[in-house]
Amino acid sequence: MPRGLVRDALRFGVSQTAIAGDRNLMEYIGQIIIFVAALLAIGGRTWHEQGRGIRKLSAKGWITGVLALLGLITSSVVVHRAHLDSTAQSKQISEALVNTKLARARAEDLQTQTQQLETQARQLNAELEHSREVVETLLARSDRQAQQVMAEYVQFDGPRIWRAPNLVFPGSILKLYGFICDLMLRYGEHREVIPAGQGGSRPVEVVVVGHSGEGMSWSLENSSRAFCHGKAFLESTPRTRSPNRSWSEERTDRRPVR
Repeated sequence: MPRGLVRDALRFGVSQTAIAGDRNLMEYIGQIIIFVAALLAIGGRTWHEQGRGIRKLSAKGWITGVLALLGLITSSVVVHRAHLDSTAQSKQISEALVNTKLARARAEDLQTQTQQLETQARQLNAELEHSREVVETLLARSDRQAQQVMAEYVQFDGPRIWRAPNLVFPGSILKLYGFICDLMLRYGEHREVIPAGQGGSRPVEVVVVGHSGEGMSWSLENSSRAFCHGKAFLESTPRTRSPNRSWSEERTDRRPVR
């Protein structure tokens, strides 16, 4: 229940208690006055037989009449105040009923808004769950999607070693284009001879192998004295590169061909 209604109800109760106390006191006073007037009238000698008109009244009669008049006035005041109090009470009850209806309507409105918000929250949760499933599906697919992570032009002027600027991971694919000399591929503890390709018409592809998922430095070596050059491309998937879905190869310090 709203605090305003509680405060109004308390004030109404206190005021009604005070009004009821005053009205009861006036009723008691009126009844006492009428009772005293009745006792005086019973005692007799309220008028003189020899007198005429108003002079027939004795002192005791005057007192009895005054007391009766006061009792009548007191009773009239009590009845009038009771009527006013009843009217005021009816008005306050009507206002309280109106406030109660307004509070009930407000509570129903808030309940409706709460239900609407709960419905919207459930819809948002369903959309978020669907988006999470889509993202997980895309991540699962992207983990196995081959990506080109390096493209370098390599030139050998005689016996030289070219050190790659990237780490290579097991499962990566190395593609060599245009090399007309035999090369030695070195990574980790592996050594592999790569025969010369046929110009640029057919690339030489090498799948990197390994026993762990750690990245390895790698290099190409030209053991001949002939001039040789070409392009080196490295492809891998996020799953083969690292378990945390890293989207690029870890860069190392670029070392020149020597």
